[in-house]
Amino acid sequence: MRGFFWVLCVVSMAWGKYSIAVMDIDGFSSVNETRTFSEKLRGEIIRVGEYEVVERNALDVVFQEQGLEQCFESDCVIRAGQSMGVSYMILGSVGRVETFYVLSLRQIDVADGKIVRSVEEVVSGGLSDLFRYGIPNVVRKITSGSVVVDTGSRVFLSSNPPRAHVYVDGRLVGLTNMGWLSVPAGEHSVMFVGVDKVLVTAMTFCSGVSVARHVVLVEEKPKFLAQYSER
Repeated sequence: MRGFFWVLCVVSMAWGKYSIAVMDIDGFSSVNETRTFSEKLRGEIIRVGEYEVVERNALDVVFQEQGLEQCFESDCVIRAGQSMGVSYMILGSVGRVETFYVLSLRQIDVADGKIVRSVEEVVSGGLSDLFRYGIPNVVRKITSGSVVVDTGSRVFLSSNPPRAHVYVDGRLVGLTNMGWLSVPAGEHSVMFVGVDKVLVTAMTFCSGVSVARHVVLVEEKPKFLAQYSER
């Protein structure tokens, strides 16, 4: 039990912060991908500074001490969280639909097993895009609850075809060809959803700078994105 008490000691250091444990992301095709993206996820949550994040090796200690294996079912995850004495557990999963990756996160309250937050990020491209944009964006959503808009950054977005719904990090900010929009400063994933076309790309917006951007929607819209143009 020595290792188990060492973990509890680590968790008890979360002065003024909620303690949290992040499970490995489910859905990758290899152990290497799972570890690489899961560590990226933990690192991004640590950068936010809102939680005291339990290290990956501390998770291994608890699973070994309790005779558990890495799991993704809620009951198993809650048991692991209770053993570590953390406040929350983060469960992640990734799936592939046509040319898109869908990354989902759930934040579970260990005390009552309820899902506190559930968010997702849709990324077009390869694993490098998921790593570079998907992970930071989905962490921003689950740690802030909503995307904070910087009203000092303004952009006029036009598209062909016009009147496409514009989503910045998954948050609807307006329509193309319909005037100036307020968007967050920095680099973000921007999704344009038209009637039957869609485009997901990375854009950088500078605070205090007004710019105009034009895009052409070239990809056929998958059925699972139909809901986005209706919001």
